[in-house]
Amino acid sequence: RWSESVIPALMEPFMEYQRLTKSGRVAPPTINKACLCNKQHLRLTLARWNELENITLLVCECQPASLQLMSRGYFPCAPVRPSM
Repeated sequence: RWSESVIPALMEPFMEYQRLTKSGRVAPPTINKACLCNKQHLRLTLARWNELENITLLVCECQPASLQLMSRGYFPCAPVRPSM
């Protein structure tokens, strides 16, 4: 699943993240896209160099967790529902 769907789907968002953050030199902007999908809350812990941050994402088919994490500069630990 990673090589067939997840990684290819993250290539464009990663390039957009690189562009918006000037290759990670500035913070990414907050982008909220509205949709009519059935959303679920997904609680995650983001690991940084010096801290852990607990967040809740609203995930759906058009805004999966992997895409939302990539837009924040993180890479998911699982292809569908990251849990670590």
